[in-house]
Amino acid sequence: MRLRSSKLKPAGVPVKNILLIILAGCWLAACQLGAAGMPVENGQVFEDFLNPVLKWRLMESPNGSIAITDQALRITIQVPGYDLWSSSGYRFSDGSLEVDAVRVAGPDNNHYGLACRIQETGDHYMFLISSDGYYTLAKFVDGTASLLGQESMAYTTFITQGSAANHLRFDCQDASLKGWVNGHLIAITSDEDLRTGEAGVIAGAFDQAGVEISFDNFSVTVP
Repeated sequence: MRLRSSKLKPAGVPVKNILLIILAGCWLAACQLGAAGMPVENGQVFEDFLNPVLKWRLMESPNGSIAITDQALRITIQVPGYDLWSSSGYRFSDGSLEVDAVRVAGPDNNHYGLACRIQETGDHYMFLISSDGYYTLAKFVDGTASLLGQESMAYTTFITQGSAANHLRFDCQDASLKGWVNGHLIAITSDEDLRTGEAGVIAGAFDQAGVEISFDNFSVTVP
């Protein structure tokens, strides 16, 4: 998925518009899942990356990397307008994902978050925020990304900006999708295209490369 952005502030309300462009291809480790994934039984799966127990998809290329570094999972983007995501190896239909995320390096004009129902094709839902205070719910299907429930990324003061940590939660329950940041529900919509898949994390760059996002304390809770 490739994204470009421009910011508009009509009537004093900040928003971030994104132009969504089809990627010609994707990186193997980030986009191709191979196996169907391990099912999550009732309860919770937790990953603190001290001794990784989940089957994370890792990769490295000139365009970016996904690696376990300093007891966290770190996604680095070296090309403007690109995303990388990593699936955990755990598959579920309905549940809640949570993670602590920090911008390690790069511009605040970025995007990162959680992805649910990741398919073998790479299709998935995502809850994204940026380090300058914007958020959205979106989906990636058949090589195209689109926003859900809003026309552009919207601004909220609940996101801690800059290099401070944000706690993200993404609820995927039946057709309902909800995004939380630091304990506040900020986005809600519904979509029925994807009903099951793997859980994971995602990060990307807009006009500037060098984005580095660190993820820790990842969990999946299912009914």
